[in-house]
Amino acid sequence: MSHFCPLLPFDALVAFHKTDPQGFEKYRSVQLNLAVVTAPIEYRAGLTKVLDHIDATRKSAKSAQEAAAKAHALMSTSLASLAEGLHDLHSSSAELQTILILNDLKKISHFRPN
Repeated sequence: MSHFCPLLPFDALVAFHKTDPQGFEKYRSVQLNLAVVTAPIEYRAGLTKVLDHIDATRKSAKSAQEAAAKAHALMSTSLASLAEGLHDLHSSSAELQTILILNDLKKISHFRPN
């Protein structure tokens, strides 16, 4: 069961931010905190650290544009890290599959029916 408030359409979020920036920030904070507390327990500490890092980065910005640019940079860095990890995982998986196939072939080649 989800505890999230329904997400507003993008245009409504933009209008909400323009007309009530404080209300928008409260809505944003509630949504993000609900995402953390409803996540599987093993991910909560990591998600909390990410959320704290994002909030600290946003607070250090001198303008909304700078906050958006910093958030974009954080996401780009995270995406690059995830892509690298996925590549490593695929490489390891391919290597393991090759080893298993070669081992199976060795077993088969040693078996000679009479």
